[in-house]
Amino acid sequence: MALFSTPRYAEIRSVEILTPRGALLTELDLKRFRTLKRDSKPDKRVFIQELDLPADAANGWYRARTRLANGDEFITQDFVIVYEMPHAGGQAPAHGAELAEIPAMLTWDPVPGAGFYRVFIRDLWDENHLIYASKLLAQPRLELPPGLLRKGGMYSWMIHARDTDSHILLGDFNHGSRNTPASFQIDE
Repeated sequence: MALFSTPRYAEIRSVEILTPRGALLTELDLKRFRTLKRDSKPDKRVFIQELDLPADAANGWYRARTRLANGDEFITQDFVIVYEMPHAGGQAPAHGAELAEIPAMLTWDPVPGAGFYRVFIRDLWDENHLIYASKLLAQPRLELPPGLLRKGGMYSWMIHARDTDSHILLGDFNHGSRNTPASFQIDE
């Protein structure tokens, strides 16, 4: 997955991701992004693109060549160690679970190599609307905020596992994985 973030998103015309050998890996789709709201700072967009790495993908400095509307061009780089992190498993509540009570916590098995997790919860009765995105978690569990889930509700949840956070060489993270969302319902 290629990620590129900037508060100068309105100026960008293209972002190309280059391999350590300088070959074009992909051009980011600037229509696919997540906006990060930041206290006392301008909003930032994170452009995200899933991609298949070629079989000969190498560890090294991957570069982003960014072109702005005024013609300026910038090169940024991120060191990448190529590795596929396993997906989270052992979710509780499990996929398809019918619960008599609102759970106080979501848990899952530790992911080998993961140091941090984020959990995303969607309300399946409300057009799959994202109702919760956790902060970074150091343990494979999430204590649910009171009032988030309701009796009679149907929810899905997904775990994003990642190896590091704000690493001096690897950035926000190098390896990560997202499991297939698990859904559960809570009886009335």
